[in-house]
Amino acid sequence: TLAFAIAPGIAVGAGGLLTAYYGWQSCFYALIAYSILVFVLSLRLPETAAHLDKDALNLKHISEAYKRKLKNKQIIYASLIMGCATSIIYLFSTLAPFLGINTIGLKPEEYGFLNLIPPLGPIAGSFTSHWLAARKDKLDVIKLGGGSAAIAITAMLLFFIFGKINVWTLFLPIPFIYFGTSLIFNNASSFAMAHMQDKSNGSAIMS
Repeated sequence: TLAFAIAPGIAVGAGGLLTAYYGWQSCFYALIAYSILVFVLSLRLPETAAHLDKDALNLKHISEAYKRKLKNKQIIYASLIMGCATSIIYLFSTLAPFLGINTIGLKPEEYGFLNLIPPLGPIAGSFTSHWLAARKDKLDVIKLGGGSAAIAITAMLLFFIFGKINVWTLFLPIPFIYFGTSLIFNNASSFAMAHMQDKSNGSAIMS
């Protein structure tokens, strides 16, 4: 989860610098180099499975497993909750650059630097979720996360409704929103995993 929190901020920050100094095309060259590096490193990973299931890629086996998982209400509800929480991250990632650059007037490198602020929310949320795991029920933590995110979303919405669109109203509420969604995501996924035996198929259903 920490990687999921930190990586987007670093990526956007690096992308802003590349765009400012080398043009937007340089982002694609950087992605090509990164993809090659990941591919080469993946070839060096050892096999960790103690036993390989020869039927794992059998379409009939996969479809039957999916049917069983789709009948599990806990998995479906948890997946929907995780999907809603994740959609907030993608909405901000999609719309914020247009607001920051076109509406507020930020330069690409300025936007990239400011985009290091949002990951503070998931980082704090991950540690808080870990701390609450032994003290609170997962459903209670999910509700806490939902309430935290809802308050920050409402504040951001009111600022935007009254035309207060600036660096502070765009970037300051987001860590608090991400903090709440991090609590939701971490606990909804573990809640769902606790209600499934086949973790790989269950994880695929959630995705």
